[in-house]
Amino acid sequence: MVASTSGKIELESVGEASEEKILGKLAQRAVLNVFNRAFTGNDLEEVVGVFQGGLKVDVSDVMPSEAYVRQIGEARPLHAACKKLGAKNPAAVASAVEFVLEGLHLSRKLNKDVKAGQTSYRG
Repeated sequence: MVASTSGKIELESVGEASEEKILGKLAQRAVLNVFNRAFTGNDLEEVVGVFQGGLKVDVSDVMPSEAYVRQIGEARPLHAACKKLGAKNPAAVASAVEFVLEGLHLSRKLNKDVKAGQTSYRG
């Protein structure tokens, strides 16, 4: 998103924040706004509980969709969250998983570690 948006909009900002950081923050806010519309209150307490119980999920731009499905295995609360988003096939499940995990991270309910092309979510 940053590459396609850079230079296309004029951003006025205070300080020395780079355009990339500003666009990243805008994207995070957008994800959190949509996430908060899709899930309210304690909808995902069971998902957070599974992560507190030791579940860790790795995501990557190059990871096949089926790998997402395998990783979440028997994590029924995460499957239920994906189903609520209408995810039925492996590609849609992969997208839904990333959306839910990022939303939980931005809501400060999951930890996120980013390393060379891979992101890990944990409790």
